[in-house]
Amino acid sequence: AGLRATYKGSDAALYSYFVQADHAAQQDRIADALALYTALATDYPDRPYAPYALYQSALQAEQLGNLEDANQRIEELVALVAKYPNNDVRGLVFYARLKQGDLLRKLNQFPQAQQAYEALINSSPGEADAILARLALAECHNAQSSNDASHADRARTLFEDLLDRVDAPVEVRVEAGYNLGELSARENKLARAQVVWWSEVVSPFLLDPQRSDYLGAKGRWWMSRTLLELGSLYERQGQLEEAKRAWLLILQRGLPGGSLARARLTRYHLPESALSSPAGH
Repeated sequence: AGLRATYKGSDAALYSYFVQADHAAQQDRIADALALYTALATDYPDRPYAPYALYQSALQAEQLGNLEDANQRIEELVALVAKYPNNDVRGLVFYARLKQGDLLRKLNQFPQAQQAYEALINSSPGEADAILARLALAECHNAQSSNDASHADRARTLFEDLLDRVDAPVEVRVEAGYNLGELSARENKLARAQVVWWSEVVSPFLLDPQRSDYLGAKGRWWMSRTLLELGSLYERQGQLEEAKRAWLLILQRGLPGGSLARARLTRYHLPESALSSPAGH
């Protein structure tokens, strides 16, 4: 606060809002962080920091459960960026709109979310961005698929495309593969779900050492979820050795969800050495 009073309007003073807000957020003082970001955006709307402050304020509002407020802050961000004469902060709009689609889904406004994602795909500045928007659109259709076959068909097509895209990040392909298998299982196409999860997700992206290194934290989380569900599916069908193999892979590769895998394996009375995670995980 002293820095902002002494050097009001300087870059260092404005950046101090972010430092203080981040510190507050780390201490779970979300309302304080929100107030700081709001103050920066309100007091200095003509500075490039303002759109980033609005974006962060939207994230804090979302954490507080104020989804409508978060959505409104993103609208303010987009309107503000449109007034800027240069493109320095315009890349932020894509991620803000992507977040807006997520907020609309949480608000059960699926048609509006779908429109937001489709607009991003049509106007995406780069192919990598379009891939993220396609994944979000697929999940939006998937969320509406239980009672509408047309949404299920659209979700399936998008997930299949993303799983097959060699230009998509590995973590995106794994997430798409998990959802594709889950959609098949939900439709009682159990054989298809098994093929997707084992042959099209686990084998190429976990068992292939050249690709497993590119999973990343998010990809590892989706891989673990895939193996947990695959093991349960095998077990329900009496394929117990396959179920154990799926769950043991979680432990052997140090994936998230080790405690869940271990709990499921205990009923098979395996030696303790088989249930130990590798060192460092």
